[in-house]
Amino acid sequence: MPMGVSKPQRLLRPFAVGFTLLMHLGACDSGDHVSTTLASRPLVDHHRWTAVPEARSPFSVDPEHTLCESDDNVRYEELGGEATFAVKTVGCDYATVSQPSLSLVKAGENIAIRVWNFSLTSPHGGTASLAIHFGTHVVWHTELPIPSPGGLHPLNWVAPTDIPKDTPIIFHVSNHGQNEYNFIEMTAGTSLDIN
Repeated sequence: MPMGVSKPQRLLRPFAVGFTLLMHLGACDSGDHVSTTLASRPLVDHHRWTAVPEARSPFSVDPEHTLCESDDNVRYEELGGEATFAVKTVGCDYATVSQPSLSLVKAGENIAIRVWNFSLTSPHGGTASLAIHFGTHVVWHTELPIPSPGGLHPLNWVAPTDIPKDTPIIFHVSNHGQNEYNFIEMTAGTSLDIN
């Protein structure tokens, strides 16, 4: 037995070292803990939308309808000081665009979405159809009668599963008449006050 170290002290030393290590790790964990909650962040960049080829589109359209594909019809546009993606159905009837999501979305996380339409008109009436898909999820789909007043369409959508970064986000507009729609926001980690 080494000099100056009794048997009880030798038995307690590993316990004391282990206890000290656990206390140290616990202190570091409580002070330097990395949160699993992600900050609020945009999922789309309105400069990055690209047309979805008809063969890959999840939407069926009337074969007599004309695709909106010129820079005058589908483009980045500032609206009220906010960046948006605009679809103008002047001389065309529909657009389907896509881009990879900018961030991972965790299961249970809220996504705030805003879409705007100006007053909808058509000489013969009709129906406008708007939709947003996120991978295999149908996040939003609505039909608006034409004519209709302008309006904002706010939505809070809760992700049912983890959705990886670069998952395709698809925005679809189908319309009758000369109208304009603006995709304003798709932001993860925040909620809209819709009351």
